[in-house]
Amino acid sequence: MHSKIEYKLIDGTFTAENARTVLHALVNSKIGYHRLEKFSHEERFGKDIHHSEKRINELVKLYEAIEDAVVYAIKHKKAIRVNGTIELQFVDP
Repeated sequence: MHSKIEYKLIDGTFTAENARTVLHALVNSKIGYHRLEKFSHEERFGKDIHHSEKRINELVKLYEAIEDAVVYAIKHKKAIRVNGTIELQFVDP
């Protein structure tokens, strides 16, 4: 198997509202993942995971930036082209 694999996750042109739905769902999923990781770590070990908190903050900012872009697209009657590729690489731990 190759050491790097790419998958096309999103590839299309969307209305601003549909782009909002798709992109916010992706970002919310990642936020939920990190919140669960943070909660789980706090419950099991009594400690916070700094990485998860930092990533949650970054994702919240990304969510807001996406919303700003969608509002701009709506205001200017634009569609939004979204390309999203997932890249997997096999590395030693």
